[in-house]
Amino acid sequence: TRQQGLPSPRQSYWSFPLYLLPENVSVPATVLDFPTWEEFTRELEKGYTHVGISFIVPNILKARRMAEHIRSKHPEMKIILGGFGTMVPALETIVPHDGVCEGEGVEWLRRHFGEDPSAPIVHPALFGPAYEYIYGARTPTKGSILLTGVGCNNACEFCATSFKYGNEYVPFMSTGAQVFDACLKSEKELGSRGFTIIDENFLKKPQRARELLTQLEAQGKAYVFDIFSSAEVITDVGIDFLVRLGVHMIWIGVESKANTHAKLKDIDIGKLIAQLQENGISVITSGILFLDHHDRAAIREDIDWIVGLGSDMTQFMNYTHSPCT
Repeated sequence: TRQQGLPSPRQSYWSFPLYLLPENVSVPATVLDFPTWEEFTRELEKGYTHVGISFIVPNILKARRMAEHIRSKHPEMKIILGGFGTMVPALETIVPHDGVCEGEGVEWLRRHFGEDPSAPIVHPALFGPAYEYIYGARTPTKGSILLTGVGCNNACEFCATSFKYGNEYVPFMSTGAQVFDACLKSEKELGSRGFTIIDENFLKKPQRARELLTQLEAQGKAYVFDIFSSAEVITDVGIDFLVRLGVHMIWIGVESKANTHAKLKDIDIGKLIAQLQENGISVITSGILFLDHHDRAAIREDIDWIVGLGSDMTQFMNYTHSPCT
């Protein structure tokens, strides 16, 4: 919405993995979330054995500057790289490092420090978003973030997240009871009763969602959830189930009118969106621009089709190359 000027709603979120990782290793750790250069270099002066740098591909030169500073001023410190930026080929020629986190970070760090990689995941109470602005005015934020898992076995060919985790789903919470306990923890520590579930396709494990509803009903809790889900799973679990669960908003990837993905096969996506809205559930649709078939006319046709689906909000993402995919 950055081109919309004053009416542009803005939210900024924490770097969620940075808070999950230290909760799940015994090594004492300090988290710096997008620090200034002064904050970063000042913290290093306190002395550490390891420095982990998580970055995305566009920030690789920032990671290089940080790593080169560590090599110059603190050569005794080991540098570990993580995040999507680690998919860049020949990374060792760009960013100095001593180790690269492959796949899911909690298991990797536990192995690196000689700890039990299969130990239960401890979920932190995460407040989110960090801040938000509506019509230029900062508004109070509320709600919490739940990290229930990473990856998705739908394995859409454009999805860097699926590729990062080997086209498999890696759960942090395997049962509805675990999700419910994380909700209780956030309610107790932060007063949260609304949750954004950061998971590529939360309903893809429908039994976990059903177990969560069972816990909610048994304990008399009425939480509210924002989730990401593909269309075929929504039709499988049913809209009535989503209403009972407390789903307030759902994000659905529709990609393109020419979409041939199994997740949309034989589904009238416009009708599904309307039914969700009729039952009080807001919908965000996500489309992709600059696909292989997009010329000037086809891209306009896709934009008009996606907007014409009538969702409450629409996200357009640019189809760009990602290393190794």
